[in-house]
Amino acid sequence: MEMTFFILAQVFGLFALCFEFCTYQIKEKRKFFIVTGIGSIWWTLMFLFIGLATDLGQQVSTIIAGAFGVIRCAVWWWIYGDPSRKKVGRIILLCCVLIAAVAGVFAITTVLNGDYPDTAWIHIVGLFAAVGFIVGQYLPGKHPVRIAVVFYAVMVAFTQTPLNIPYSEDLLFGLQWNFMGLAIEATKVISVIVFYILLIRRRHIVNKLKEIKATLAMELERFGKDDATVAMVASGMSAEQLEKLTAKMLRYEIAAIERSEITNISTCENALATVASDERQVTEVKELIARVIKYKEHFVDVVPRVGDAKEVQKTLTK
Repeated sequence: MEMTFFILAQVFGLFALCFEFCTYQIKEKRKFFIVTGIGSIWWTLMFLFIGLATDLGQQVSTIIAGAFGVIRCAVWWWIYGDPSRKKVGRIILLCCVLIAAVAGVFAITTVLNGDYPDTAWIHIVGLFAAVGFIVGQYLPGKHPVRIAVVFYAVMVAFTQTPLNIPYSEDLLFGLQWNFMGLAIEATKVISVIVFYILLIRRRHIVNKLKEIKATLAMELERFGKDDATVAMVASGMSAEQLEKLTAKMLRYEIAAIERSEITNISTCENALATVASDERQVTEVKELIARVIKYKEHFVDVVPRVGDAKEVQKTLTK
């Protein structure tokens, strides 16, 4: 039965892993709590069956943390559904911290009174990491929860190693590693890393977009003040370069729009205003290119069509 429980734990862990990776790519709070809550159900079942396969007392803290996480996500999903409910957020937060502290003390006491009291340090440090994670989930913004989850993941990973899982002859090779448990915690950390890579990439795109818009504005300003066609041909960007730069601006603009932040009429209007501004600039660039083409056609028409440069020079001299 121990081996069966261990295999079931790996299966539940695989389900949890899929939800955990998706969790930290979600920026909208309510969706975040839905996905996290479902993932916590599978996470709790994994810890439960690892405990049944090895020593249930050693997994009490993780089982409590997982089960409590399901309830906490459900409550906060409800709170974020209505702005007026956020008024009770601090009360809920204090209750969650208190419950987590009591549950953590119970889990630590269980370990201290069990067969492996020397592993209690993992659960004690894990308690502080869990409280930090709870606070991080409540705090506004995208960063607190992601920073807190990294420390929490490290401490949970310790509980799924020989540091906390006792040797069992009933398991194949006396396994003391919960592979899916470690994979889940690694997935959380990797997911946070991916999130920040994408965030940095988006900021880079936004900065490049500003540079492109400034360049286009400079070209259009020269177009408006000087003899645009002459200035354009003599010292400005070519029509082909302008076209490419304008297309690049639109690509970057689309990539820079944060779709998850378009949640109501106001945010829709802001996004439309940005696109409309780009459309006006595209129109201005199009008009500029049309004038350049017209100027070149006119220039070709007025140049004498005689043999070569010497003949042209003779004609001009005469």
